[in-house]
Amino acid sequence: MNTSFWAPYISDGTIKAICWTLIHSLWIGLVIALLCGIVISVTRKSAAILRYRLLCSLLLVFVCSIGITYYLEATSIPASATTGKIGGTLITGHNDIVFNHTIIPQNSSLLSGVRAFLNQNASIIFMIWLLFFMLKSLKMVSGLLYIQRIRNYKTHVVTEELKHKIEQLSSQMGIRRVVRLVQSELVKVPVAVGWLKPVILLPLGIALQLTPEQLDGILWHELAHIYRRDYLVNILQGLVETVFFFNPGLLWLSSLIRTERESCCDDMVLSRMNLKANYLEALLSFGYGEFKQASFAMSIGSGNQLRDRLKRMISQENKRLSVAEKSVLAIGLVLLSAFTTISKETIKFSGKSGKVVTKTMTETVTVSMHRPSANQRVNNSRAGNPEKDAIVVADTVVRFISIMLKHGDVDWTNNDLSAVDDKGNKYHFIVADGKTASMELNGVKIEESKLSGYEYTLQLIISELMEKRRELEGQRRLLAEQQQHLVAQQNAERERNIKQQQLIQTLRADQARKPQQPAAPIMSMDLQPAISGIISDLVGANVISDKSELIKFNLTNSALMVNGKKQPDELHDRLKAKYLEQPDYINNSGMTNDPNFGLHFNAQSGLMGIGTTEGPDSP
Repeated sequence: MNTSFWAPYISDGTIKAICWTLIHSLWIGLVIALLCGIVISVTRKSAAILRYRLLCSLLLVFVCSIGITYYLEATSIPASATTGKIGGTLITGHNDIVFNHTIIPQNSSLLSGVRAFLNQNASIIFMIWLLFFMLKSLKMVSGLLYIQRIRNYKTHVVTEELKHKIEQLSSQMGIRRVVRLVQSELVKVPVAVGWLKPVILLPLGIALQLTPEQLDGILWHELAHIYRRDYLVNILQGLVETVFFFNPGLLWLSSLIRTERESCCDDMVLSRMNLKANYLEALLSFGYGEFKQASFAMSIGSGNQLRDRLKRMISQENKRLSVAEKSVLAIGLVLLSAFTTISKETIKFSGKSGKVVTKTMTETVTVSMHRPSANQRVNNSRAGNPEKDAIVVADTVVRFISIMLKHGDVDWTNNDLSAVDDKGNKYHFIVADGKTASMELNGVKIEESKLSGYEYTLQLIISELMEKRRELEGQRRLLAEQQQHLVAQQNAERERNIKQQQLIQTLRADQARKPQQPAAPIMSMDLQPAISGIISDLVGANVISDKSELIKFNLTNSALMVNGKKQPDELHDRLKAKYLEQPDYINNSGMTNDPNFGLHFNAQSGLMGIGTTEGPDSP
């Protein structure tokens, strides 16, 4: 993008940021217009002041959105676009900029093509917008100058009675500033101009044509504009329209704000008049008057707008969306939905292993540094400057979708490299000692004298390879960490199983080594309910999680042992009272005073009994 014309005044990055902000304002205006349609639809019976505030809020949202958009666009511009630094090499007065269009985009998608076109022609778009902006600004300035002219040129003083009336009405309205009332030969309808020093201009002789009640209604209306500071708001609104003169959504919002502004003043007048007909008749008397010379003045209104206001005051119903407006909004909604549902494009990278890695597309401006040949160097002997280095800039969007290294990606300084971009261009580099020994583009061999012009393209490919290598290394590290965590979990589970098996073997060995002691005979009574009850209570007390964990237990007069471990006294006392102190066990055993007396159960052998077969210290 050649923007040398603007270089002394504005940077390329700023031009591109402004250009894209103007383009983004179109869809932002479309969203605002859809919101306006919602506001108009849901407030058909609401007060005009509510509508006016909502619409002004939407205008403020539009302005803030534009400011944020410009900030994002300006900050997203690479440093090379704003500081004259490209590809990490500073562009100074000793460099020439040469545009290289040898790479022709092929099979480009519509969106990428449009974006590339806008980027390449941002300077032209900016120039066209600036031209119309200057014309609109001149029109706005001329309108403000005309207002200043009619304030003092061909004006006549009014009667003392009218001066007293305007002071009285201003006081009733709550206006603290002095409002001057004059008659003018240049206006055809009553208007209010000025903010700090407001003036109401009446057409010459109009005071004699209207009844006192009708004149009061007209003055009330113009004072309402002054009270609401509509003149200042209208100028600020005009500034936004001047910048975004091309935005249909904003222009429609602005027209709605002007309509509701007049409706607000009409409501203020009707709330102060005893008879509505007097005000309506006063408005009808100006129905054919026009005052287009000063669009920023607060006039009484004319033409279609005035007729719509009269209809609203008679029917007491706000403006509705017309069929044309509904159709345009529906089309806008469809367009907005279509653009927001377009999926983001991705590119694919294929390395030596043949694996595919996806990545979001990013723009790359190809910049190549090379030393020009003798016939290309610039003779700058008149200025006494040395020969200049040239910067070759391929002003196109290049995205590599496939990169292959014949001898692996360990050493790219001596390798055979092939790459394909998203336009279908095929690159083949033979690199020796980090420099291009030979190159082919789309099967055509590049002359040796021109190889230096593609050094930066090679650097881009190498950078892409390095990035992919870092991504793959990160994935490998993550996979290795996951595998280590899984192995650690498996080892911990294996250690738990080993400890459990060792405990079982220890219990069995102790059981085998322990000498048999004479024991009281096993009772003939059925012990199964008691054993099952004790096991259930052990599970309920979280001593064991389930029955399968139980190896053995001894519930004696002195202790409760489960799997060789002594349990709390509270649990022992509760189970002893529940099971050992039963009348059947006490009466039949005769050994209730023996501390080793109790219920015994071994899950390994399936034996159960009551007596002193195993003591409390048994494991």
